[in-house]
Amino acid sequence: MIKKLKRKKTIKFNKIYQGDVKTTLKKFPSNIVDCVVTSPPYWNLRDYGTGEWVGSKDPKCKHIKNQAFSSKTTIQKNQKKVNKGRELYYNHKCPKCGAVKKDLQIGAEKTPEEYVETMVKLFRQIKRMLKDTGTVWLNLGDTYIGGGRGSGGKSKVQTGNKGSLITTRSVVKNLPSKNLVGIPWRVALALQADGWILRQEIIWNKPACMPESVTDRCTKSHEHIFLLTKNPNYYFDHKIIQEPSVDPASYKPCRPRNETAFDKSDPKRRLHSLDKNGNISFNGKIFETRNKRTVWNVSITNYKGAHFATFPPKLIEPCILAGCPKGGVVFDPFFGSGTSGSVAKKNNRKYLGVELNPKYIKLAKQRLKGTLPNLF
Repeated sequence: MIKKLKRKKTIKFNKIYQGDVKTTLKKFPSNIVDCVVTSPPYWNLRDYGTGEWVGSKDPKCKHIKNQAFSSKTTIQKNQKKVNKGRELYYNHKCPKCGAVKKDLQIGAEKTPEEYVETMVKLFRQIKRMLKDTGTVWLNLGDTYIGGGRGSGGKSKVQTGNKGSLITTRSVVKNLPSKNLVGIPWRVALALQADGWILRQEIIWNKPACMPESVTDRCTKSHEHIFLLTKNPNYYFDHKIIQEPSVDPASYKPCRPRNETAFDKSDPKRRLHSLDKNGNISFNGKIFETRNKRTVWNVSITNYKGAHFATFPPKLIEPCILAGCPKGGVVFDPFFGSGTSGSVAKKNNRKYLGVELNPKYIKLAKQRLKGTLPNLF
């Protein structure tokens, strides 16, 4: 008999809860958060070090693939140096000892379809927790199909993170090697089919993107942010995130009072504004700001000691300002090092977070100077 999880009627905010998001969210009350800002683990890209190997016939087995290199040529010697420290763990089963990897983290699914299904089920719980006027800002990156390694080794930011190991990419049926999987849009369309309103696609443009050594395609310099809502009418403060006008169209053609209107064929009609003497005047400037555009130029920033998948604060600040009223609650089910909570706190919003990895919770606690409560 499966024991049903008891749902709490009330909950404290400005807290981080440790646990598997797939089961933990079921314990939260309904209609408690105003805004969700989150970036789930990307499919089959990183290992966050939360898995356990069970059923091993050899307790000493490290479940790492052999990297045999000959020392006959200079190229092979150099390759051995490059790969030093880049352990390639088996994804799901170790052929050496027969151990199977059990992992609660999202992103380790064998196929894109499994990943999408997991996300759809998870977002049903998020929809339940979200108020009717709430918004969801979902950041997702994409993945390429192939049998090689991930894009590069550990960076300086990752050196202290034992979970940030390079993993092999899965081979997906009907998708030949080098295919871009299209994970962001697969998830977005699946959520739309499940009842969410897919309100907008925002492009996060990275001016100083991660360099890539590829020679048969362009270097990737953007990611997707999807705005999702439960209902057609929702809270959205467009004025608070407006940006300065830079377009001449922001200047309204007008004329001083008591001045004769220009004929449609008069070229002066095309000018911004004219004073009594017919000279150009900028008194007609009435649009000093404009609505925020859908391409956001935000450089990647690193939080000292955090793992590599850190949100730039400037990226999510517009999401929180526009999508959550003052005093409202910002929820991140993949809390990580706590960027969403930090930005929410800075802008007089409450935060609520769930995180599987206790190491990341420790980082977030240091950042927020909060306390970690017991899990319900």
